[in-house]
Amino acid sequence: MRRLTAERTRIYIAGMEKYFASLEQKIDRVIEQCDALRAENQRLRQELILKGDELRILSDRMEEARHRLEQLAAQVPG
Repeated sequence: MRRLTAERTRIYIAGMEKYFASLEQKIDRVIEQCDALRAENQRLRQELILKGDELRILSDRMEEARHRLEQLAAQVPG
């Protein structure tokens, strides 16, 4: 079995510190990406709500126009 000398211990610790620093950077990037995606998701939800409102308004206008056209068509002698 290998004994850990002071030098090997320092090398091992330095390697672990480098590994954990790299891991911390990766985790930070994942958190930033999650935050960005959460913000984009919220923006898209709001946009979807607005588009739904626009669709309802346009649908109501189309229904009103159809009703008027039917009334006009009923007045035309045929």
